[in-house]
Amino acid sequence: MANVLVIAQILDGEVKKSTNSAATCAAKIASMTGGTYSIMAVGENLSSQADALTKLGATKVYLVEGPGLNNGLPEQWVPAIANVVQKNGFGVVVSPASSTGKDVLPRLAARLEAGMASEVTGVELVGDKLTYVRPM
Repeated sequence: MANVLVIAQILDGEVKKSTNSAATCAAKIASMTGGTYSIMAVGENLSSQADALTKLGATKVYLVEGPGLNNGLPEQWVPAIANVVQKNGFGVVVSPASSTGKDVLPRLAARLEAGMASEVTGVELVGDKLTYVRPM
């Protein structure tokens, strides 16, 4: 069973459509592995986005708020995300392929001593292993 965490992309106070795609991927992974998925947002003043994130169907929504967190700096985001991943036992982390995601996820993978796949366009379950489809 793999529980999945989606890192939401919020820009100018709005949940970006790319977060919906990441949530769809997370839901697929969770259903294939018998797990659940949750969503995490990092930034400032996120209470107005909580409803939009909840509507994406996640089991739980995590909001990590603090001054200066809207910048998407990995030095600030990675410790917060790693803390949530480790405390809640997430086996997969999904993020939109935004500049923030491309900056944060490799560093998160290194911190968690985990693998990382970028630019994923599909997911398949082969036996008991997740296989990621990527464009070449």
